[in-house]
Amino acid sequence: MKTIFKKALAGITAFAMTAASLAITSFTPGNSLKASAATNEYSNINVVHESTEITLEELAANNYYVELDIYVENNTGFNTQLFELFYASDELTVDSIEGDYAGVINIANDSVPGVGFFITVYSQAYNIYGDVTLYTVKYKVNADAAVGDEYTISFWHDVVQPEHEMYNEDKVNLAEYANFVDGTITIVDDAAETTT
Repeated sequence: MKTIFKKALAGITAFAMTAASLAITSFTPGNSLKASAATNEYSNINVVHESTEITLEELAANNYYVELDIYVENNTGFNTQLFELFYASDELTVDSIEGDYAGVINIANDSVPGVGFFITVYSQAYNIYGDVTLYTVKYKVNADAAVGDEYTISFWHDVVQPEHEMYNEDKVNLAEYANFVDGTITIVDDAAETTT
């Protein structure tokens, strides 16, 4: 069983790197590519990128860094995962990704002008159950940020060849296509920070 998943992980990782190089040519930062089509009959799992509102004062006080979680809801169990997210690299850069389930990480802040992405791949021989935080992503917002600016971090999803997959130890080689919720960082004027 472990051999199957090691082979699957190697294949997924190689596919992700290839997909990223091809996908960026047609990706427009700020446009969500998640879709209800990502849901299938096998999974009700939600994968959520946290969103936040922050004032310029708070942003400056944090040295223009913002930390947001990516977490799962209604988790019926997974042991392997692959996620790929895109953002406008002329507005945001990814400083770090941490977490118990981060696994193998590839960050490309300058993959092409204006577009950045990161990929995380995680695999274990046993299922992870329950609603858990997968990882915390530390973003740096450009210092020229202004009130009203909104930065979107989009899960890349292609319903034919999904770049986001979760596998369950009990359903060998059957991908679980979760419901994906993109994240945003919004600069607000004199309002308390809110996070969802």
